[in-house]
Amino acid sequence: QFDRYTLQANNNYTTHIWKASYDLISKANLSIDSIPVIDMDESLQKRLLGEAKFLRALTYFNLVRLFGGVPLVLHPETDIDAYLVPRAEAEQVYDQILLDLEDAVASLPSSYGSTDKGRATRGAALGILSKVYLTLQEWELAAEMAGKVMEIPVYGLWEDFTDNFKEGNKNGKESVFEVQFQSEGQAE
Repeated sequence: QFDRYTLQANNNYTTHIWKASYDLISKANLSIDSIPVIDMDESLQKRLLGEAKFLRALTYFNLVRLFGGVPLVLHPETDIDAYLVPRAEAEQVYDQILLDLEDAVASLPSSYGSTDKGRATRGAALGILSKVYLTLQEWELAAEMAGKVMEIPVYGLWEDFTDNFKEGNKNGKESVFEVQFQSEGQAE
């Protein structure tokens, strides 16, 4: 179906992407609505909200590029009838992505300790923001956001580009955002 451009609505691969994306969006929405009412350290609260908004924005960015306008769900739903959300225009989805990423940039730290590898950072939010602006053909804003990533001192380039692909340099200075996977109970 992919090779012949005859993709069907019941394709298992795209159905999985859709379901997994809205599962993540649902969890991010629950976090975004719940975290502000929790009595906790203010800086931790701000960071956790930034991480949730980053993940929601990244997920909507992937969805809108794959499917165009998609249902824009911004709060957890408790009423079964509220799940019938109409498709939003792609422009509305991009507007929300930009809002979430701008909040994430303002809320996230530049880096974490070694035990928190894979968490969203300011650089990751700026990097995705740059990609969003590239997609929207906003060249100057894309360049500006990419420049801000390069100004963060935790990032840099290896002298030998092949060093970027060595196992020992995983999550290295050229890595802006890497998803961490679990294998046999161990983080990789």
